[in-house]
Amino acid sequence: MPESYEFLTKQLNATVLNKYNILGDGMPAALFPILSGKTEFELPDAKKRVPGSGFMDETQFIFHRVKKIGYQAAYFEDLLRVYSGTYQYRFNGFRRQPADHYLSHLLREDQSNEFCFGGAPRFQFMMNLTEQFFELPGKHFIFTLISDITHNDINYLHNADKPLVEVLERLEKQGTFQNTLLIVMGDHGSRIKRFRYTYQAKLEERLPFMAIRLPDKLKAAKPIAQKALQGNVDVLTTAHDIHATILDIVGLKKYLNPYKVKGADLPRAMSLIRKVPRNRSCSEAGIEPHWCTCLRWEELAPADSMYERAARAVVNHINHITKSMRYKDDAKCINDIHSHLKQYCYCNS
Repeated sequence: MPESYEFLTKQLNATVLNKYNILGDGMPAALFPILSGKTEFELPDAKKRVPGSGFMDETQFIFHRVKKIGYQAAYFEDLLRVYSGTYQYRFNGFRRQPADHYLSHLLREDQSNEFCFGGAPRFQFMMNLTEQFFELPGKHFIFTLISDITHNDINYLHNADKPLVEVLERLEKQGTFQNTLLIVMGDHGSRIKRFRYTYQAKLEERLPFMAIRLPDKLKAAKPIAQKALQGNVDVLTTAHDIHATILDIVGLKKYLNPYKVKGADLPRAMSLIRKVPRNRSCSEAGIEPHWCTCLRWEELAPADSMYERAARAVVNHINHITKSMRYKDDAKCINDIHSHLKQYCYCNS
């Protein structure tokens, strides 16, 4: 989306975080910390497969927090046809709608077309609703998640490039960004098709796009806030920090999660309008080694003890796959093993 990127960075002077690192696999891992300040494993269990588990209502999302101080909250999400929703696919969802304005039931009424709602592209419908939300009186908090044009094929994304610019242009001309925090982000990079097995995809999955534009009034009143945000461009940051930043800006610092990883000197969540130490590590930020982009890969020599252990682990894993299956066709056996192992490695063939 080159036009959107150009408008965000040049016209709106948004700050792009170069080392914004994911915390886990898939959309829930990306959104739970932003919207609640915690991972799904730190919250009351609401998984469908767990007997007697509760609903997502038991989690204090940021929608609930801001409503207490007079904000109207909106949560717009598409792609219900594919996975029912971020908090409905693996989870029990909500008994009561989580925000004042919630699209779930409306979008479920029209599933006849993969990319359209009524006579308009669904992404355009979502953008229009987002823009219209700011016409309501009072203070606004909105989270809009558009996935349908990227979930199965990234090649459709360019269709939303110019429409997004047009929405941002209108909001800017209306003075919306005088007192509005704008965040434009992706939840993770490409996770499907053969591209995922490349090293580039490994990086893209772990380093999704994250751009933040502070309100003009905040930058004028506290120039140090913009200076700190700019200083954090090349510092390791996560979704926990986004949650902390939002709470800091809207005046809800009392809800900041003070959790520290065992042995860490820094809290896991740090507001990005304050300086984040450049030597922050993945472990301090709550990023597991598998998802840490800062890891340095080293090639093991055959004499290294881990060399043989790794080889044995692969062989044992293959034996485990084939033990429960009786193959008459060697080619099918090899293909199945190859497909299964590709889930765990990033290779070209």
